[in-house]
Amino acid sequence: MAETFLISDTHFNHVEILKFIGKNGILMRGNSFSSIKEMNECIYDNWNDIVKPHDTIYHLGDVVVNVDREFATTFKKLNGKKILIAGNRDDIKFLMKEDLFQSIRICEGFEEDKGIILTHIPIHEKVCDSRKAKTRIINIHGHLHTEKSPSKFHRNVCVEWTGYKPIHIDEAKDLRSF
Repeated sequence: MAETFLISDTHFNHVEILKFIGKNGILMRGNSFSSIKEMNECIYDNWNDIVKPHDTIYHLGDVVVNVDREFATTFKKLNGKKILIAGNRDDIKFLMKEDLFQSIRICEGFEEDKGIILTHIPIHEKVCDSRKAKTRIINIHGHLHTEKSPSKFHRNVCVEWTGYKPIHIDEAKDLRSF
């Protein structure tokens, strides 16, 4: 049976991310990896260890920085039906030209599991907690890296929160990063 996984803010090939300092004053990834090659390989290996070819994986944005053909070739070898929820750093033209995703979207909601919306940047808490809604919305998002989610209605699935691996959608609903 096919499963659904999520991942966000992989920043493949983004050498500078190893130098990014979070609001807490600590390197976001620099302590985890000695090189961008090591980071890329870790995420690639984790992806294919978890996601099977018949699974669906939603990438919640900021896939790659410094795009090139080598990246495209490697990314195509990653398992799963890939759907992109576009992030602020995504080169949509390149990603479409290389046919790296089955589809590219701004957000995604789930009819079979009402109350979940996938975005790159967290949506406003008041949208999640609308008193008019029959169910509260859980916004599963990326973008914040090591920062905590803005409220109890949000779940941050940036790789810094998931051990640099995809996370099952059911596990993401329970992830506490606020």
